[in-house]
Amino acid sequence: MAAARAVSEGVRLAARLVDTPPGELTPAAYAEECRRLAGELGDRVTFSELVGDELRDREYGGLFGIGKAAASPPRLVVMEYAPPGADDATEHVALVGKGITYDTGGLSLKAKDG
Repeated sequence: MAAARAVSEGVRLAARLVDTPPGELTPAAYAEECRRLAGELGDRVTFSELVGDELRDREYGGLFGIGKAAASPPRLVVMEYAPPGADDATEHVALVGKGITYDTGGLSLKAKDG
């Protein structure tokens, strides 16, 4: 039952984030959601982020270049999980996703006749 609850909560969170307009779910708001989630998951999950000029300085030019003119600076959020008993010999798995928090065209679509 716990696994089903965790899955349903994750699906609800994803749906809420997807449905939030980009004017409300800014990069800062998205990062805060991730920070809150990491805190809820306990001390085995860590949260860190690179913000604005840090992205440029660490050579994340694509992220920096796309978001540098935005009202809310671009961010790279990293959440890491260390399972019990993990050590340097433990195999690592990376899950990578992206959160787009700006209008990619959907809000500006025009009707066929106008």
